[in-house]
Amino acid sequence: MSGIHSMLLSPTSKSMSSSNINPMLVSNPLLSSSIDEKSQKDITEILNKCIENSRNLTEFSKVLQIDNINAPTISGHTEFYYPNLTCQFSHFQQELPEISKLKHVPIPAELLEQFGQMQINCAMGLFTCISRAWLTIDNLIFFWNYEDGSDICFYDNLLEPILAVELFVPKEGTFDDGVEYGLCLATNSQVALLSVDFIRYTKGNGAIVNEMRFSPQPVYSIPTDNLIINSLRSAKSTGRIFMGAKDGSLYEFFYQNQTSWFSSQTKKINLSHSKFHYLVPSFLSFTDADSIVQIEIDETRNILYTRSENSTIQVFYLGSNGMDTSKISSLSCNSIASKAANLLNSNDKNLFMPLIHISAVKQSESKNINLVAVSQFGIRLYFSVSPFEQFQQMVSPCQAPPSTFQLVHVRISSSIELSSHHRNGPVSSAYINNGISLMVTQRDDQNDTVLLLNRDLFLLHNNYKESKSIFDIDGRIWSCEEIVPSLNAIRSAALENDNLQTIKSATGIENIPKLSSEYFDTPRRFAMITPQGCFMWNKMRPIDQLTICLRESNGPNSDSVRLFFNKIYEKSEACSLCLAVALNHSGDARLFEWATQAYFMYSGEPEIRKKSSYTFGSANPVIQSNQPFNPQNSLIDSGMEQNENSIYDVTMMNRVQAKTAFNSVSILNSPQQMSTPIVMRTKDNFQAQSRPLRNQSNIPAHTVGSAQQQKNECEIYFSGKHDAIYIYLSRLLSPIWDLKLLNELPGSRMQDSDTFDVGIFATFADIQIQWFLNKLNEIRSFIELNYPQLKTVQHSHVTGSLFGFGEQIAQSGSRVAPKFATQFQSLALNQHALSNLTSSGLPLTEKKIAEEIELGSIYLMKQFLNRTIEIFGLWKILDDHKFHFISAKLDKQSQLMLMNMQIRNFLMSDDSLLDQLITALLYRYLFIFF
Repeated sequence: MSGIHSMLLSPTSKSMSSSNINPMLVSNPLLSSSIDEKSQKDITEILNKCIENSRNLTEFSKVLQIDNINAPTISGHTEFYYPNLTCQFSHFQQELPEISKLKHVPIPAELLEQFGQMQINCAMGLFTCISRAWLTIDNLIFFWNYEDGSDICFYDNLLEPILAVELFVPKEGTFDDGVEYGLCLATNSQVALLSVDFIRYTKGNGAIVNEMRFSPQPVYSIPTDNLIINSLRSAKSTGRIFMGAKDGSLYEFFYQNQTSWFSSQTKKINLSHSKFHYLVPSFLSFTDADSIVQIEIDETRNILYTRSENSTIQVFYLGSNGMDTSKISSLSCNSIASKAANLLNSNDKNLFMPLIHISAVKQSESKNINLVAVSQFGIRLYFSVSPFEQFQQMVSPCQAPPSTFQLVHVRISSSIELSSHHRNGPVSSAYINNGISLMVTQRDDQNDTVLLLNRDLFLLHNNYKESKSIFDIDGRIWSCEEIVPSLNAIRSAALENDNLQTIKSATGIENIPKLSSEYFDTPRRFAMITPQGCFMWNKMRPIDQLTICLRESNGPNSDSVRLFFNKIYEKSEACSLCLAVALNHSGDARLFEWATQAYFMYSGEPEIRKKSSYTFGSANPVIQSNQPFNPQNSLIDSGMEQNENSIYDVTMMNRVQAKTAFNSVSILNSPQQMSTPIVMRTKDNFQAQSRPLRNQSNIPAHTVGSAQQQKNECEIYFSGKHDAIYIYLSRLLSPIWDLKLLNELPGSRMQDSDTFDVGIFATFADIQIQWFLNKLNEIRSFIELNYPQLKTVQHSHVTGSLFGFGEQIAQSGSRVAPKFATQFQSLALNQHALSNLTSSGLPLTEKKIAEEIELGSIYLMKQFLNRTIEIFGLWKILDDHKFHFISAKLDKQSQLMLMNMQIRNFLMSDDSLLDQLITALLYRYLFIFF
């Protein structure tokens, strides 16, 4: 770990002679692993801003252009919202592929025979959490593994036809120890709860089998009292079971393991009526029964929604702990359709009714949007249940309870012409979750067609754009579900096979940020069940789509690859995607080379331009008309609507001034982000930190000069390949960036004290450090391979002159610490100094100067990577050797500091803390051996 001790030291050398100055570089090289403390801090702040901006840009209500709950909006009414992503491959032309090849597993032959014996009722569905499909035929229910058709089992102890089925996680203490799941079955006369066990054993051929078994008799049951139960839904976190009945009421199956004088073991609770509803005679009720056909639960907010047969939506709040129930509001289909029609200036309410599906929007996807409903023509209606949170509060985990229920956005289907009656449909079923929408329509009397709408390619756009794909499925689709293995299953698989390690298994975090999961997680997987069997497919990530384009085109020089740079992404984001493809396929020499070529071919070059003139007091700069302006490199939204092929697509001009900081299309879209604006500094104050001139209230007094002074400044815009390194690294570190470094062990803290017991202090966060080390080493190797000039990079006389170090070097007569521009750093670049350099007779151009500045920034990033890898290496050594013993050798102040430290602060640790940790490690071994 010697590199850690030398990492922050400034190199020293003999004084420089002007006669030995190279036109570009001074002859004294840097130490190979040195980085000054300020540059280290600057790079960390850059990564922090990249992470924050990528999180903020994924807030869905901003994409829908909704300011508040009382200002609903519309989208999807033109082809602008559904871009044509046709790729021209070497021998054919097709849409950018969205899904992998379908995998079809037929229904086992033994079960097909049962269809001939059906007398009353049958149904099918999927429980992806246990990898099982199910089939009910009258009073029988069958299960089998949909992945391969194995492990067929059944339950036949009920006497009446099964009407509804639900798999649930039991309440704690209500089932025998070791029972992970329960099965809820509803018939005409009773609702029964069974226990579900899995027996794991190995066959003679070595195959591992998880055999599914049921309790022979129900563990709990309640009579239905002549109610017809149409739908069942359980809450995973609390084990509560909700039932939707034909009488239009929502019920709960309450169960507990003990009885008392005042409470029975099981009971049926009506959640739709008040406690005093029994006092009202039944003949005074004038409402017709509206059967509840669907129940959805948002467990991230503890809100339950119901959809009735007549398309009325009800909202229930389950309380902060998920154990209460109170009805908040409801909207009839007619009121929803009327408001939606008014938004579209249409008199045709039939477009929006009936509703065939509802889906809760998780809090991780949007803080302000709560529910989406789908009409029979595929129109999506978005709702909110509480006033919008302010942007500054979006990082708060606190969520206000629902207080209203309002339509806030209408999304028109791509196939609908509002002015005509020629409409595709009807949509028979739908599935919506986390940016994916699946609409099922009938292809013919026996088969279905699926429309896939996906916004993953456009996550960084201002507007709600989606790609679309259509594919056929044999048979009628009964159910569609996403296959999401449990976190325990993911981590267990990763332990058994290193090739299955992902960022989810490495961090142990369930909800990985979406932009990170696109790079480092496995593709999302879906399953559909029909009478012909189970169909499974992967939804391709952008990284998978770019990989296919490179392979099909035999290289990067094709329209399909250019599509990512010219139409979908900003250059730096597309370069980051190329970097991810290269690193994920380092074992495939051809693909690695093609991705690397695309990374350099389409990234653009760094350039120096005159600085934009600022109108003080305004949030936006005014670009000088005599300067070249490229909208793809402009780092502030201009407020002008772009055409369909443009990356930037701000369509609401009146929002731009107020929301420039929030409406960026990509994380490279404001001056304090991916470009490096160089602001004026005088010789006397160049050491002071300058801020980008974005708002007059934030501008230091010494930087507010005259307009003429502003015009004498220049700024450097880095290329896409430079910024891509920051983007990739921020996506890698984002899931663990804000995590606490240590987990305090139970009983480690003395009672009523900050003192820790020796030997039981804390352990490191449960993270696979080696996985992150491997990824960091991959980035470093890529930089070393493709930037060989970094091995001999030297302190630049040119950058020294431009940034104000020339006089200091001449006056001191000695070498100063090298200074390079970093991404967000504001350093003086005076127009007069630049003119003197380019006209001095040296072979210098603005292009060469810009390239040198960018190379220096990449050099600093490599040095930052070196230090980060060494810190991760030390972290792993401490973790492997039982840190809770090593930490006992630390003083109380260091223990408290580590206990409250986030991982990002640990990466910025100074040498004194690292020295203490290394010393404590050595003491641990000295104590063992001596």
